[in-house]
Parts: sequence; structure tokens; C-alpha cells
Amino acid sequence: MIKRIYDQGITTRRAVSDIIFAYRQVHSSTYHNLSFRQLAAHINQEIRGKHNAISYQTLKNWEDRLHIPRVYTLYRIALIANGWVSDLAYDLLSALRPDKYQPATFIGKRALERSLIDTGPLKNRYDQHYRGSNLSGD
Repeated sequence: MIKRIYDQGITTRRAVSDIIFAYRQVHSSTYHNLSFRQLAAHINQEIRGKHNAISYQTLKNWEDRLHIPRVYTLYRIALIANGWVSDLAYDLLSALRPDKYQPATFIGKRALERSLIDTGPLKNRYDQHYRGSNLSGD
């Protein structure tokens, strides 16, 4: 029983890490990924002081699989934010609670699928194929 709970934690951390990485890659304006500071600035701009700010270190810890986000924090961001920041929050919610939330984009769906594949801590998560603007998977 303990191993099963531990395994579920690893798959959740993989999915969260992949989602953060993919959004940094897809929403960059250059050939370089968005930095953690830029991603934090986008999120904080969307929530406009209606919620505690998200630090770049928090996002880095999520991508590095050190911590997972709190459901309540993501839920509030999903309700307050618009556009891709809201999609990011819903994708993260679907990784944390797949029984209650569906992924908002193809990024979230793909991350949930890939989280079940054990490829190690430094796996190649996304490639140029996923840099397109069609995030819904249609």
C-alpha cells in the first residue's frame, strides 16, 4: 500500500513538471523558453493582487518535482485568471485531481499520459512538435 501511494505521488509530480515545462516552452516569444520569472510575472499579472503572488521559485520547485501545488491555490487562479493562465491552472488541477478535473488543453492531456511512463528525472518532455498554437489538441 505504501508503494502505491508513493507511485501516485511520482506520477503527479511528473505531470505537474511536464505541464510547467510545456507552458514555458509553448508561450515563449523567442527560441528560448519563458524563464520562471517571466512565467510568474504572467500569472501574477492575471490574478492582479486578488490572490497571493506566485514566486518564480515556486514554479521552479514544481517543475523540478520538489513540491506540488496546492489545489486551493490553483482553483483560485483558474477562476480569477483568463486565457492560457487559466488553462495552465486547470491543467495542473487535472494532474492533481484527475477524478474531478479534465485537462483544459492538449498539454494537460499529454502530460497525464506521459506521467505514467517512467523515463527518469531528466526525460525529454516536449519537442518542437508541441510548439504550435493549437493547444486544444483539435
